[in-house]
Amino acid sequence: MDPAALSPDGRFSTVRRRDGIGVVDCETGEELTWLPTPGWEVEFALFNWNRSKVALLAPEYGRVEVWDIPSAKLSFKAELPKYNVHNVLAYSASDRLLQFSRDGTRLAAASGNIRKVWDLGTGRELFSTTPESPEARLSPDGRLVLYLLENRLEIVHTHSGQRTSFPLPEGDWAQPVWSRDQTRALLLGAPKSTTNSAARIGTWICDLTRGESHMLSPAPSVGSYPIDELHGDWSPDGKRLATIGKDFRVTLWDGDGRYPILTLNTEAANLRFSEEANTSPWPVPEA
Repeated sequence: MDPAALSPDGRFSTVRRRDGIGVVDCETGEELTWLPTPGWEVEFALFNWNRSKVALLAPEYGRVEVWDIPSAKLSFKAELPKYNVHNVLAYSASDRLLQFSRDGTRLAAASGNIRKVWDLGTGRELFSTTPESPEARLSPDGRLVLYLLENRLEIVHTHSGQRTSFPLPEGDWAQPVWSRDQTRALLLGAPKSTTNSAARIGTWICDLTRGESHMLSPAPSVGSYPIDELHGDWSPDGKRLATIGKDFRVTLWDGDGRYPILTLNTEAANLRFSEEANTSPWPVPEA
C-alpha cells in the first residue's frame, strides 16, 4: 500500500523510500528530509495542518509514529493492535485512520476496530474505543471524540470523560465527520426500514445542538449499487456544505443542510474545500 500523503496546503508530499519515508517539496522537487522506519512498512501517512509534523501508521505492525519535519526527529510513538488492512476496502484513505487536532497537539489513530487518541505533548492516551464502537472521529479542537454505537451518536470529552448521547433512526450508520464549529456532523446512513433500498443509503446531517437528523442526498451509485463512502465537506467558515449525490453531481447547501443553493454542472468522485475559500469546494472539475 502506497503511503503517499499531501499536506493541507499542497506544498509537501510523502514518498516511499528504502527503509523509510521521504518528505518532498512539491514546488521544487527537493527532498526535505528522510524519516527512517527500519523493520516495518508504513502504510498510511498524514500531515498536520501547518505541515510541521507527519504521522506514519502501519496497522499490520501495530505501530504509529509522529515525526517533526524540520528536525527529522521522532517526537511520538505508540502501539496499536496489529491488523491486516489489505482485507478491508474501507481502509482506503489516511484521514479515515489518522487525525491531528487543528493545533497539532493531539493525534487519533486506528487499527482494526480500535481507535485511540493521545496527547502528543505528554504522550498520554486520552481515549480508546472498544470493538463494539469502532467508528470514531476526533473533533477539530482535539477535545471531543464523536463515535457511533447502535442507533446513537456518542460524544465524549477526552479529559473529563463526560458523555452526551444523540439518538438516530434504527439502521446502519458509519463514517461520522465533524463540522468545523463542532455543532454538526455528517454520517453515511441507511435507516432500517429502507436498508435494502439504494435510494435511501446516503449522506445524513445531524444537528448536535438539537439532536435532529435528516438525509441530504442519496449515495452516489454505479448502476443499482450505491457507493458506501461519505461524500461531504463544510467550508472553513461553516456557512456552506458540499455533498456528492446519486448522479455524482456536487450540490452546495447552507451550513445546516436545509436549503440547496445550487448544483454544479459537473461530476466528481471526491471533494474538499480549500482552507482559503469559503464558498467553493476543491478540487472539482470545471463544467
